[in-house]
Amino acid sequence: MVGRAGPNGEDLDEGRWWVEGDRWHREWRRWAYGEPASFYVRVTGGELQLFNERRQLVDALRLATVGRAR
Repeated sequence: MVGRAGPNGEDLDEGRWWVEGDRWHREWRRWAYGEPASFYVRVTGGELQLFNERRQLVDALRLATVGRAR
């Protein structure tokens, strides 16, 4: 996965994600100290919402299409 942050998307990082049980896991190379984290997920419109183990909203991401599959 690829992530962008900052006012102009200048802070860039890459990582990986996987699903295990009923949780979504992610691990960035630099962000979040490069440590894996797991979340419950809800997709609403074009937004992915991440919830911690206490079901509290901790992050939200906009979904974007990068290219078309052939």
